[in-house]
Amino acid sequence: MANEIAPLRDLAEQYASDGKSFIATPFWPGAYPLLERRSPMWDVYALVPRAKAFEGKKIERIKAGKRGFAFVFDMPLDGRDELRFRNTHPLIHQYILDNFEPVRSAPNPAYQIYKARSFEQ
Repeated sequence: MANEIAPLRDLAEQYASDGKSFIATPFWPGAYPLLERRSPMWDVYALVPRAKAFEGKKIERIKAGKRGFAFVFDMPLDGRDELRFRNTHPLIHQYILDNFEPVRSAPNPAYQIYKARSFEQ
């Protein structure tokens, strides 16, 4: 578990210092209390498809905060590709792609790590 937590702490130190928020989705809601931050999204387990209006509200909440980074665990829930985050939450996924940039390759190929673009911070 320490090997999983250390990279998250490093990301927070590098990209979310001074109280910036971050996105950890869809499988890691414990990241927020671990780093003593609030989630910018209400449903911290983003596992099932949501209506466009619901996603739009979540995007507005993300925009309202000072964003540091996004951590997307790109894994199909129960082995079902239609339950990947990019398929269940396509608007939020596109928002991340448009407003964040990849930072590095991760130790786990399922980890997609992005930092907020400079115009977003």
